[in-house]
This record gives sequence, C-alpha cells and structure tokens, in this order.
Amino acid sequence: MDNSSAEQLELNPVLIEREEEMELLCRRMDEAKRGWSTAVILSGEPGLGKTRMTEEAEREARERGLLFLRGAGDSRQAGLAYGVFVQELGVYLEHVSADERDELRQAVAEFAPHLWGSLFPTEPPPKEAPEMLPDLRQALFLARLGRLLLKLSQRQPIVLCLEDLHWADSASLQLLSFLASRNSSASMFILGTYRPGEQEGREELDLEKMLRELQLKKNFQVHPLEPMTDEGTRKIVASCFSPHGFTETLLQWLYRRSGGVPLFIVQFLEFLVERGVISRKDDLWVNREIKEKQEPDSVRAVLRQRLQRLEAQERQILSYASVQGDRFEGRLVARTLGVPLTVVMRVLGELMRNTRLVRIEERKLRFSHTLLTEAFYEMLPEERRKQAHARLGNILEDQGLEDAEVLAYHFFHAGAHSRALPHLLEAARRSRASFAYREAQTFLQQVETVVDSLGAEKVHQQRLEGLLMLAEIEERLGNPGRAVALCRQVLAAAGVDDRSAQAKALKQMGWMEYRQGNWEKAIELHWDAQHIFTELGDEQQAAVVYLRLGNIAFERSDLREAEMRYRDAMKAAIKNANHSLLGSVYGNLAVIATVRGEYVEAVLGYTNALNAYRRINHTYGLCQTHHNLGMAHAAQEEWQEALRSYGHAQQLAGEMGTVDMEANVFIAQATAQTRVGDLAEASVLCRQARGQMEELEDRLGLAECDKVEGMILRERCQYLQAEKMLRQGRRVFEELENQLGMAECDLELGSLLQTQGDLEGARQRLEESQKLFQDIGAEVDAHRAEEILAALAS
Repeated sequence: MDNSSAEQLELNPVLIEREEEMELLCRRMDEAKRGWSTAVILSGEPGLGKTRMTEEAEREARERGLLFLRGAGDSRQAGLAYGVFVQELGVYLEHVSADERDELRQAVAEFAPHLWGSLFPTEPPPKEAPEMLPDLRQALFLARLGRLLLKLSQRQPIVLCLEDLHWADSASLQLLSFLASRNSSASMFILGTYRPGEQEGREELDLEKMLRELQLKKNFQVHPLEPMTDEGTRKIVASCFSPHGFTETLLQWLYRRSGGVPLFIVQFLEFLVERGVISRKDDLWVNREIKEKQEPDSVRAVLRQRLQRLEAQERQILSYASVQGDRFEGRLVARTLGVPLTVVMRVLGELMRNTRLVRIEERKLRFSHTLLTEAFYEMLPEERRKQAHARLGNILEDQGLEDAEVLAYHFFHAGAHSRALPHLLEAARRSRASFAYREAQTFLQQVETVVDSLGAEKVHQQRLEGLLMLAEIEERLGNPGRAVALCRQVLAAAGVDDRSAQAKALKQMGWMEYRQGNWEKAIELHWDAQHIFTELGDEQQAAVVYLRLGNIAFERSDLREAEMRYRDAMKAAIKNANHSLLGSVYGNLAVIATVRGEYVEAVLGYTNALNAYRRINHTYGLCQTHHNLGMAHAAQEEWQEALRSYGHAQQLAGEMGTVDMEANVFIAQATAQTRVGDLAEASVLCRQARGQMEELEDRLGLAECDKVEGMILRERCQYLQAEKMLRQGRRVFEELENQLGMAECDLELGSLLQTQGDLEGARQRLEESQKLFQDIGAEVDAHRAEEILAALAS
C-alpha cells in the first residue's frame, strides 16, 4: 500500500501505568477538600504524559467540586514577572466577590502594576505606586495573593495547576514557593509539571534549588514519571488497535524506538499507519515488515514528516501561530498573515475537530504539546520568522499593548534592535521592581547585544542606563565583581555631560562596599556621589545618599553623625516632596531617640513618620511605624498607649496578609498584656504568634515566643516551667548570636531567680544581662539591669 492510499488516524490511547500517580493526585484533592494544603510536582522528559495527567486531574477535580485554576510557563514569554499566574488570576477574578476583586486590584496597583493591562484591560491604569524596595514590594504582593487565595479556598477548595515550570520566571517560582510553604491552612492542592534539565543557561538555580528545599516539607513532593514498561507499551497499542494481530517484531521495535515514552509510542504508531505499515484487514489490525527506508531517525523526525502531510494553508497558519508561543490568538495570526480572520478560524476549527494538534483552554487557543510549538516554529525559515516577529510586534504596539516583555521579545527576535531597545529597558525596569532579577539580567544582557549592533555612540544614554541597572542586578544576584566592573565601564564611558551617570555609578560602588563591610571606602564613594548630586540639584538622589550615610554611621554606633546625615536626608526629601523617604528618615531619627532614652522625642519622630506615610497611603510603612511607636510607649511603661499602637499595626498587618509582621506584633501585644496583668489574653496572643512562627519556620520568632511564655508563667507563679521556657529561648538566641534576645532572657531569669530566693544565681544573670546590653549600646536597658542589681545588693 503506498502513502496515498494509507489511512490517516488520530489515536487516543487510555492512560496506562499511571494508576499510582492518579491515585496520589486524587488523594491530594480529597485532602484539599478536608482543609489541607499540599503540593505535588510531576517531573519527566517530554512525552511522558504530564499534560495528559493534568487533563485527567482537571476532570477529577471538577467531579469533586474543586475549582481548577491553570497556568503555565512559556518558552516564548518567560520574561514576564508572575507570568505563570496571569492566566490563573484571570480565572480567579471570575469566582470572587466585588470586595476581593477590589483587593486584588489594589495589590496589583501597589505591588505589580505591570500586570494591570493583563488582568484589568478595560480599566484606566492606576496611579503611581509608593516607592518601595523590590524585595519588600514582592513580599507584600506574595502575602496579599496568599491571603486572597486562602479566602477563596475557604469557600471552595482549589487546585492550582502550574504546567511547564521549567519555563517559569523567577518571580513566579518565588510565588509558588511562598504558596507551598506558607498556606498550610488553605484548602488548596498545587499540581505542577516540569522537565528536568531545561534550565540550561539559567544556572539551574531557581527551580531545581527551590524544589530541593521544598521537598523537606512534609506536604510537598516531587514525583518523577517513568517511561512505560514493555508490557505498558503493549497495553497502549491494544487500547488503540482492537483487535490486532501485530507481530512480535513490530512490538519489540516500537518499544525499543519509543523508549516507552507514551507520546512517542503514539507518534510512531500514527506514522506507521500513514506509511501503510499498519492497516486494517477485515476487522483485524495487522502489520507488514518495516522496510529500512521507512524507519524514521527519531520521534522529532516522525513529527516533522507527519506535519508535512498537513495542507499548506494549515501548516502556514500553525507556523505563524507558534511565533506567539504555546498559547495564541487567532486574530493575531490572521493579522500577521494578512488573511481574513474567518479563514484562520475555519482552518483552526477543522484542525481541532480532526486532529489533536490544537485545543481550547480557558477560552484561549493552545498547541497540545510544546513539541508541536517547537516543530511548527522550526518550519519557518529564519527570515520568515524574523518577519513574523516584526509584524506581530508592530501589531501589538499599534493596538496599545503595554507588555514591554512581549514587545521586547518580538522586536529582539525580529532583529529590529532599535525598536527592541526601549522595550528591553522598560522590561528590565519592571522585572527589577518585581524582584525578578534573573529576568532583568537577561533583558539587560540583550540590551548589551543591541547596543553593540547599533553602535554605542548612537545610543549612549541607553547604554549607560543599561550598564547601571545591570550592575545593580549583578550585585543582587551575588556577583559583586561583575557589578564593580560594570560601574567602572560607566565611569570610563561617561562624558562631561554624564555627571548624573557618574554619580549613580559611584553610589552603586559605595553600596557594594557597604554590603561587604568596607565602611571607610563606602563612605568615601557615597560622599563623592553626594557632591555631584548636590552640584546637579538632584534632591531625590541626594536624600538617598544621605540616608545611606546615616545608616552606616548608625551601624558604627556613631549616633551623632547618623543624626546629622538623617537630618540632611530629611531636608532633601522635603524639597523633593518624597514622603516615602521622609517616613523612613523620621522613623530612623525616632530609633536614635529611643536608643538614647529620649522617648518623648521618639514618639514625636514616629508620629511624623505616620503623617508622611499617610500622605501616600504607604500601608507597610504605617504598619511598621505603629509597631515601633508601640515599642517606644512600652519602653516608658505606657502600656495602654503601647497596646493602642500595636492594635493599629496588627490590623494593618492582617489587611496586608504579612504573616511575619503580624506574628511579631502578636509577640509585642502579648508582652504588653503580661505587663498590665491580662495573662489570659497574653497567652492567646502568644499561641497565635507561635503558630505563625512555626509555619514560617522562624527560629528567632519562636525564641521570642519562649521568652514571652516564660514571662507569663512567672506571673502565674509557675516558676519551674517559666525557667525552662526562658532558658530554652536564651539557648536559641545564643545559637543565632542575637545578643539583645540573650540580654532580655537573662534579665527575666534574674528577676525570676530573685523571686525564688536564689540571689547568687540572680546576680550572675543580671550582671550578664547588663554587660550584653552595654555591648550593643542599649544603655537604658543596661541601666535598668544595674538598678535591679543595686536593689539586690542592698
């Protein structure tokens, strides 16, 4: 039988030798219904059935009444921070209340504004978010999303399905890690898939390292998928061809060539049908001998040959669709090709009915497997690919797309470097702001390529900006040597008109010296930068440098110098109307006043900080400052005022979903309630704090809980248990080299031993406490220990 008369057949085998895996996934879904949070990541090479298993999991989830949210990484669009979760969040918005929608809207506006166009495309863009460090911005965004998903899971258990994690951006991986490790009380099952070894060029770090760390948790596991056995391969054949009379030679050949990979088995079988090697005789499927010339080189060769049998128009449409990635829009395919949309959608509709090449997922078109995306993309000659990327970039830009990452990707791969450059820089800025440093690094390395091709002299300012940004990113990724070299490139390349770039390079170099503990060099470089910023009248940058100089002086215990620099920063921030920076400066001045024991001045400073943060609705700044203000009141034994401030901090921490901040506030509240004698409330707060600290695996926080619990037990006259808890807390503080915690435990132990009549033991503890307080510059606390010692001696 020749090829023209051979059958064309789409096989749909049953799921074979995956019973154990499906039982595991179903068990985890049932646990989610019972209020537990678990995660399973399926790992395996292409074709082992990861996608098929997620499809089966979706069916099982819907039968059980779980909400199934699906997202995926994409090799074409791996640069968008939190990109894996965009699709899931879009579906999430369909299942939440108006208040929850508003809460997500606020979180995106404040912490991830680059996602606004994807999630709220019909709404006007938000106002500029308050200035914030990238790591803090990310921590608050993760906390807010965790809180929102927890709320939703309390109404309906959730399955978060995250496919192709090997293509996930680093911000998405950090969100996955957060959800898998922090939301133990959520009714949520996380199901992920990834291909090992696909992170080549990304230093293997992000995903593999994260998975190794998460596997230490009892609710998280990575489950590798194995190829089919010979028996399993035969079962797949039997499920596709019934009845059959295939020869043993064919079955052995099929197992050997496919390696037991289900996708490859099916591809080889369909290829053999198309080549006429397998055919139907009466009601029985039979085979003839495979001729040498009919043997394909590989499964990819099989795939290419099979796809060549499609109509030319079908191949063209799918090839141009692959330029968009695994997921694509028919209208963009039509515009890129310049053909009517009705033609494209008719062809795609026929392909969905007659083949398994394309399917609809959450109202989006997508290729059924990444191998298909790659195969169709490779069908386009290089010049055609570039033209397709250029056309697509133009179309997206014309229709007002604000996703710099997507535009940068298409123009860069089109070779349209002058068009790509501004989008690459904007994509890098957005990635940096979202704590997605690896993606920022990739964009900025592409900026270097573009600058080299265009000529550095033609894009001088963009080159300097790219070098400065890359220096910052390299330092944050732990490559200080590379960062310093980049700063020196800026200093060498900057001309007389580039004084601002010179100052920024000096500031960056000063910051790196500070991070490495080289304080004298750090101070020198910061002052060099400061003189230039002052000369240029750049009050914004001047305020930042003064703030850093103040921080260095504070760490060196030079409170006078620190105060002078903070006041310089305050003047510059006022001129620039930078309320975020002003709040930080007021807070730092209040800390200095607290250390000096000037509590009235400290309260005034924290009050000024609150006013600055309220001007820009800086929730985290308000929360932290209320907490610090409460501590200032507590230092003066103004317990009711302290509790009032702690209450404001606790409310804000709860609204933000910042579990670590909330736990610390609970500890402070428990301490204050102990001092006013409400031991029942103190115990409740301490238990709440301990539960959160255990979930966070925060040893320092748990030691604080031990200390406060010891204080509560002492007030209840349960002296043995109190001593045990205080000694336990002190031991952990010592292991963590936390002298303040050690000193506080010693002070409490001294008071406890005094109460028990062990005066010598009390004296030793109090003397040790006094010494530790003096060593860290806590003179007020040292004086308190001294007063107790004096009373003990008399």
